Amino acid sequence: MNPERQKRTRFLPGGFALLVKVFWLAGCAWLSFGPLVAHAAAQEAQKQLAVLKLEFENFPDDERQAAELAFYEQLLSEPRVTVLSEAQVHDSLDAGNLDNDNDYLRAGRTLAVDFVLVGKLARIGAFVDVTLLLYDVSNGTQVRIPGGTTNLVEKGIPDMVAQVFDKLGLAPLAVSPPDSLSSAEEQRSNKRNIIVFGGGVLIGGTVAAMILLGGSDRQALPRPPVIE
Repeated sequence: MNPERQKRTRFLPGGFALLVKVFWLAGCAWLSFGPLVAHAAAQEAQKQLAVLKLEFENFPDDERQAAELAFYEQLLSEPRVTVLSEAQVHDSLDAGNLDNDNDYLRAGRTLAVDFVLVGKLARIGAFVDVTLLLYDVSNGTQVRIPGGTTNLVEKGIPDMVAQVFDKLGLAPLAVSPPDSLSSAEEQRSNKRNIIVFGGGVLIGGTVAAMILLGGSDRQALPRPPVIE
């Protein structure tokens, strides 16, 4: 075997060992930190919403309190939305200066939120007329969400809040299957995946090294003489 081929032959085992280690570490890193990357991506989608004003007309105190409670319960049921209530907004801003579109958008910028919400619910006998105004603070646009109902707490408010979430660009949340893996089972599953991945890389690297090493020892066949 010539010296150049001997050098290549000596290099192959070490080179393939290094390659196998690189793939092994890459696989372990992905399987270990992949869920964290997905969680970070989900966090980026979080929306910030401030309720600037929620007015009730012709509501008895007990009905108003029940409607407010139902409204905020529905808003807070969405984990991708961080909600500032009207009370929290008034702790930070002068509520007397919230009278028009420019005031609402300015308040949203001051509060550093993505959207602000202004609502009015007026009772007319058994019927409740509802108007919600949703403002996108980043571009200054307004979306009007009208509605009306005779069953405010059980139907009207859930429908209104669902429309708000839709205007925020939130897709419906996927429902987890009842037999989803527990945290401990997920960890065991990740460990099995790492072992399978690493074993496959080791076996593949070894086979490739044996093939190339075997091929490097083969002598080139002499070319047949050319007959003129």
